[in-house]
Amino acid sequence: MSKTMTDAELKQHIDQSLEKISSLMNEWAQQKSRTPKKRAQLLAYWVKDYARLLRNEDTFHPQTVPRLKRGCVISVDFGYRVGREFGGRHFAVVIDKKPALRSPIVTVVPLMSLKPDYKENLYTCLLEDGLYAPLFEQATAYYNSANRLIDESTTMIEKGTSLEEARAKAWAAKKMNEKAKSILDEIDHLKAGSVANTCQIITISKMRIKRPLKKDDPLYGVRLSTRDMEKINTQLKTLYLWE
Repeated sequence: MSKTMTDAELKQHIDQSLEKISSLMNEWAQQKSRTPKKRAQLLAYWVKDYARLLRNEDTFHPQTVPRLKRGCVISVDFGYRVGREFGGRHFAVVIDKKPALRSPIVTVVPLMSLKPDYKENLYTCLLEDGLYAPLFEQATAYYNSANRLIDESTTMIEKGTSLEEARAKAWAAKKMNEKAKSILDEIDHLKAGSVANTCQIITISKMRIKRPLKKDDPLYGVRLSTRDMEKINTQLKTLYLWE
């Protein structure tokens, strides 16, 4: 257990910590190679985000995050990690059997886009349907709803009835089209396929969840297919259960 410091000792301790992290980032930033500069940039971003998370820790209410279910796809900021630990902002899939609404934590498996040189291995698994399929289906549903609202609005205007309601439907259709477009723009790089990084299973604070934070978020309710979840389940058993 660490000793209780005096105010003077605590200030010195803080100053030394800040000096070390500042020295490291400046050292990286001054390198000619792009890699250390990138590391300095990412670490600086994370230090600011981490400070924000800690500042909001006491006022965070996990129940403000929409209810999650096993198989739900979420966007997570894993932060700046050490070595080969999975870091950065990525999609992930919830694997808790019954995540409690008030639980401050959730267990996830990170998801990655398929790379041309990917090879099947014990630690990751290529998904059959992947992220693109359920997200494209969500975007299509938004487009279909938008078209239906536009048709209803046009009919009302042509008949000269309920013009205020017609304008409201047209506005709602516009918003749905915007959501659909935002999904398609975000998932364009996922067309090649998706990989579950099963060896990096991790329990995170719900504070790390970036999306969805509201029920009207396009990502809300999106889940991996049953056969993709079964494939993840099989590999998790292979990796972490013993006979």
